[in-house]
Amino acid sequence: MKRILSFVFVLLLVFPLCASTFMGDISLRIGHGSFVAHDGDYGLSVLGGASFGLTERLELNVEAITEITPSPLSEVAAGFEIGYSLLGNRTNESGNAGFYMNTIISAGLFAADHSGNFAPTYLTLRITPISMGTPNAGYRQSLVPVGLAWNFRENTFSLFLSLTIYDHYIKGSWRDYR
Repeated sequence: MKRILSFVFVLLLVFPLCASTFMGDISLRIGHGSFVAHDGDYGLSVLGGASFGLTERLELNVEAITEITPSPLSEVAAGFEIGYSLLGNRTNESGNAGFYMNTIISAGLFAADHSGNFAPTYLTLRITPISMGTPNAGYRQSLVPVGLAWNFRENTFSLFLSLTIYDHYIKGSWRDYR
């Protein structure tokens, strides 16, 4: 399990460096994130990852979610989501800021280690009703993203919720346009 977790974190650190040559904006993200616990043991979980701007409205989020209490790093889910900004552009090609307040809908695939092997496990659909900030501003705060996760290995559905997810843009922000 520790090897899997180490591999996921190395990917999350190396991927932004490689991707910076062909993608628009890049952010590091951290926040609260959880799936319903496989064993029924509920605790506090953390989400970490990176977000890559694909187009003015599309983004790719590479994320890992792990439990930090009561048993740290006992369960890890890692995967990606493709997000679409519903109310307007996240950013504009001209370098102008996009819509400051937006709603994002995302679909994704996550792998988890429930049966002893780390394999694709969840298909997700998430809506973020309030997202404040833009790549141009250098930050974005996503408030109360809620979603549905389908564990297709066990054919179960669960609701997942995050309190907040914070994106700090390291490429594509106002600093790059000065």
